[in-house]
Order: sequence, then C-alpha cells, then structure tokens
Amino acid sequence: MSHFYSSLRSPQFHATEQSMDAVGFTQEEKESLFKVCAAILNLGNVFFVDAGSEGSDIHPDSSEAVAWVAFHLCMDEGVLRHNLTHRQIDVNGEEFQKPLLPDDATRVRDALAMSLYANAFSDIVKKLNTSMASTGAASSRIGILDIYGFEIFDENSMEQLHINYCNEKLQQLFIELTLRAEQEQYAKEGIKWETVNYFDNQPVVKLIESKRPIGLLTLLDEER
Repeated sequence: MSHFYSSLRSPQFHATEQSMDAVGFTQEEKESLFKVCAAILNLGNVFFVDAGSEGSDIHPDSSEAVAWVAFHLCMDEGVLRHNLTHRQIDVNGEEFQKPLLPDDATRVRDALAMSLYANAFSDIVKKLNTSMASTGAASSRIGILDIYGFEIFDENSMEQLHINYCNEKLQQLFIELTLRAEQEQYAKEGIKWETVNYFDNQPVVKLIESKRPIGLLTLLDEER
C-alpha cells in the first residue's frame, strides 16, 4: 500500500471509507479507487522541460511524482516516462516514436488525468447503481444534473420543468456561494482581483417559484 494511501487517516477519510462500505465497495475496490485518485493527484505534479533535439523530458523535480503515478497504476516507470514524452506515428505501416515538445507532453499528461478521472467516476456510478438496484418494477439510478440552462423540447413535460427549475436553483446557489459572496469578500478585505461578470438567474427562478406575482408552479397548482 502506498505512502499516499496509508497517510490518509483523517476523520474525513474514515467517513469516506464508511460510506463506501455502506454501498458495497470491497476493500480491494476501495484501494484501487484510492490509488487511481493518488495517480491523478501526482500527475498534477509532473512537469516537463525542453530537451532540445530530444523533444521534452520529465523535470527533475517531477521524478518522484512520476514514480508514484507508475506505482499506483501498476506500470513500469520507464514506460510511463516514455509515453508521456513521446507519441507513436504510423507511416505506411511502419511505426515511429516522435518526441513531444513540453506543451504537447503537458496535454498528454492532462488527457491521461482526465481519462483516469472519467473512468473512475463511471465505475463509482455503476457501483452505486448496482447497490441501489431494486428487485421490483421501480429502480433508482444515479445521473448527472448539468447546471445550468433550460432544455427545450417540442413538448415540455412537468418533469422537464422540474429539471429546469432544479438546474436554475443549483446555478443560483453556485452564484451566491462562488461568485457573489467571494467577490464581496475580496472587496471587503481589499484584495485585488479581476471581476467575474456573470448572469444572475434570479429572475428566472422567480418566474418559476414566485407566489406573488404568481409563478409557473403556483399557477399550475391552481389549475390542478
């Protein structure tokens, strides 16, 4: 077990493990997931330097991070270093290895991190869906609610209205906590920052949920 995994002994980490136990993650599955997360985090510490005619190479300070990534992914460190700094080209059936420039190698690193994250997330969702599966006619599923913006169809059902409403409420929460509150705090503390302009969707939320003047939900409730 890696140093990274063994060092995570905070109360939050234990709570995460307990939650994973509750939905049926085995010890092996938990450790595999933690190792993938550790690999992603260590990839963020990998940087590249210009090696002249050799393209790019791993920055000396990144060597330990690369070693940890290779360890967590159960792969050879040399293979990982090569794949991060080279790409394979097929010319008329003949394969060549082309050295990558630092910027290109950085994009390869980011693509690897994103792919690991996406696959890990998909595995978690599948595990949760399996754990929550019902033996009856009805079943529960985990999905992604993307904020924000209305989805408009030829026919908008009540369900779709609720989805749109939920999207707008989530966006409003995001605005309050991440944009408005933070920028007000910066102004209060005299911190220099670049103002982030954003669309305040309060009028949209008011249109749906307002009681005076009557909003859409109240109007629909009266018509029922």
